Amino acid sequence: MTPQRDSERWIRKRFLSIYDHESWREPFATYDWVEDRREGAVEVIATRASDGKKLAIEHTLIQPYPQEKRDRAWFLEVFRHDDPTLIREGAFLFVNVPAGLLQPGGNGQLIATAVYQCIRQNKSTIQEGYGFLACEIKRNATVRLQTRLMECPGNPGRTWIGTYGQMDVETTVQTALRTKVPKLTKTAADLRLLILERDQIHLVPKYIVRAIDGYRAQFPQLQSVDEIWIAETHEDRRVVLFDRLRPDYSYVPCFIFDGDKVLRQAYD
Repeated sequence: MTPQRDSERWIRKRFLSIYDHESWREPFATYDWVEDRREGAVEVIATRASDGKKLAIEHTLIQPYPQEKRDRAWFLEVFRHDDPTLIREGAFLFVNVPAGLLQPGGNGQLIATAVYQCIRQNKSTIQEGYGFLACEIKRNATVRLQTRLMECPGNPGRTWIGTYGQMDVETTVQTALRTKVPKLTKTAADLRLLILERDQIHLVPKYIVRAIDGYRAQFPQLQSVDEIWIAETHEDRRVVLFDRLRPDYSYVPCFIFDGDKVLRQAYD
């Protein structure tokens, strides 16, 4: 199994371990990883021992814009997430720098130093929710950082740094629906769930909901998908926040994992 597939499976197993009041976790359910032996099949089918019901899952990553993977590679060469001076105790802080700000052979370290300093100076006054920070990279050169703060009392806190850029959510959602929904609908199961992963905070769930709504006529098979979930991932998928896609665009993660540790568990 490749490292990517292993990390994707980790997301699905974490979801199954807590979904529907933990009734689908092992050993109360068995998992058949169909994708391992049959190309083009659904990724996993879980069978619950108590009633024999079957649950099928398909999972895919939604990219916010076409160049995101390229920008991420350059970004990871410069930025890190292990600086304790960037942390605000009792809060999860997400900070995004503009896509395209980093270039190969450019002044990446100078930019990173300026971003770190901006976070240190402002972390205590950032308001909960989404916002922006003006970050001076050099004299007369300022960039706009996106921020998101989630209060988490009693937690030591964590800060993540990412990128944001021009959105093209419709294209990536269309690709996901075209490749994933048919696999689900042709699978014999009592429940069919689609998990859409996002690893950039500026790709807010309401953009995904709007894109899906715009394609419902084009993909009538969506009626056979029982639930669509968002998996917000960080730190190479070690941290995962799960929430069901809501028609009112609200987003309050009901399950939050940090590795194997459950930080939040709130059923609707």
